[in-house]
Amino acid sequence: MKSSICTLYSHHTIRLLLLLIALLSTIHQVMAFSTPSPQVPSTLESILPSSTSPASIEGTPYDNPLLYDAYELGMQEVLESFRITQKKGNPQDLEAAKRFLFSPKRFVDPSPAPTSKEEFKGYMTLQSDMFMAEAGIDKNQMQLVLRALTYIGDHCAKKGTSAPLHVAWDKVKEAGLSPRGNALSAYLYILSSLPLGNADVNIDIDASANSTYNIDVAGEVAFYHDMIYKPTESTVSIQIKSLVEKGKTEEAEQLLWNLESTSSPPPAQEQSKKKKENDETLRLRTCVPVLQSYCQEGDVSRGLQLYNKMRLATFVHFEAETYALILSSLARRGYFRQDSEAIHGAG
Repeated sequence: MKSSICTLYSHHTIRLLLLLIALLSTIHQVMAFSTPSPQVPSTLESILPSSTSPASIEGTPYDNPLLYDAYELGMQEVLESFRITQKKGNPQDLEAAKRFLFSPKRFVDPSPAPTSKEEFKGYMTLQSDMFMAEAGIDKNQMQLVLRALTYIGDHCAKKGTSAPLHVAWDKVKEAGLSPRGNALSAYLYILSSLPLGNADVNIDIDASANSTYNIDVAGEVAFYHDMIYKPTESTVSIQIKSLVEKGKTEEAEQLLWNLESTSSPPPAQEQSKKKKENDETLRLRTCVPVLQSYCQEGDVSRGLQLYNKMRLATFVHFEAETYALILSSLARRGYFRQDSEAIHGAG
């Protein structure tokens, strides 16, 4: 009798222990489920896209397989020809960098960059942090990525092709990288002066009818350069051309005077010795696209206002074609007739 009671008591105790264990497990799961996840800082949420939303290839160079194939080939040649890692570098870092460099899509969509230098630096930092979190890449591996994306600019210059740089530049933006000034200048030169389809890679943009990618990225590279470094006449010229082509003539003109206000022409003695103009000064070729746009749009008043400002700029030297442009624009609109109205605001 006493033995059966002990046995019953033992079974009852085991059941209670099992119930207690199950209860504790349930409580633990509920607590884990209800624990709030770490909050993304509000500044990051307002500037960058949500990390949970999948990145799309639409409107990116990945949308055109011909561009990605050219980039993939170029990057393979870069990794074979250039030393990306240090002698004592970790091989795993290179493999992590390669996963991103050869990815045929984005990990994170970069949001539109701010137009003020003060905000741009913070934007780049936040973009970089978001990218590293999503791609699982650390700072050492980011340096390898930056080195490879810098070398591919040199590689494209030697090959005489700009196609690989379309994907390379998209990766620079996605990772929030800040290449050196000479690297951006190399990208800028190649993208603005070498058309697609040159040399060893035959790129026919029309062959990808479904692609929504805009291939004109030189203006974007110039914008990034001028946000990170001091603007030059060359970078401003490319930005102005890009803005005029988009119909943003007034915005393009503002860039002219931003450059002129920050220019510092050399003293007369130094200038006579070197006999060349400062690369950071306004020149005729920088202004002409804006002047042409005003004349073609029939905005004679703004055109003449711009002409008067150009006359006062130190290094803007007019050519016969410039005068012909202004005079023909005035003649087409009848301003040389005796009964013509005055041009308002042109004084």
